[in-house]
Formats: sequence, C-alpha cells, structure tokens
Amino acid sequence: KIFEVHTRGMPLGEDVSLDELAERTEGYTGADIAALCREAAMRVLSQGKVSEVRMRHFEEAMKEIKGSLDSSVMQIYETINKRVVREIGQPELTHY
Repeated sequence: KIFEVHTRGMPLGEDVSLDELAERTEGYTGADIAALCREAAMRVLSQGKVSEVRMRHFEEAMKEIKGSLDSSVMQIYETINKRVVREIGQPELTHY
C-alpha cells in the first residue's frame, strides 16, 4: 500500500510490481520507501529519453537507498506483533 502512495502519479512501466518491491524492501521505513521512489524517478529524469519508471530504476535505487531498520529492530516489531495477536486476537502484520 505504501508503494501505491509514493508512486501515485508516477508513470510506471509494465514490468514494475509493487508487490515485489514490498517484499524486497523488508526493513525499510515509510521514509526509506519514499526516498527509494524519489531516487528511481530521478534516475528516469537523468536518462532523458525514458518516459516511465521501470523495475530496473527501482533496482538501481535499492543499491543506494537501504532500509534503516536493522534485524534487532525488526525482532522488536515481531515480538510486539506476536504479543498483540496473543492479547487481542488481531491478525498478524506481514509487512512493517
């Protein structure tokens, strides 16, 4: 869902899969994802002729924009999520 927000109005190539991007960006915060989308768009602008953001632009951007949540923080989120599920019975979150 967050990729939909940050790519709204962005011309995306047919090869772009927002679901795949979500899976590949575990450990990214909302700000990290916003930066990733901006970087992918900047790569298109720097190429001049390209009129849409393609998956390769996101892949190139991922080489520079890394997720800021390390494994210890992710473990804390997973622990909190499990506790919430246990205590109030909400479904587990799949992406943080």
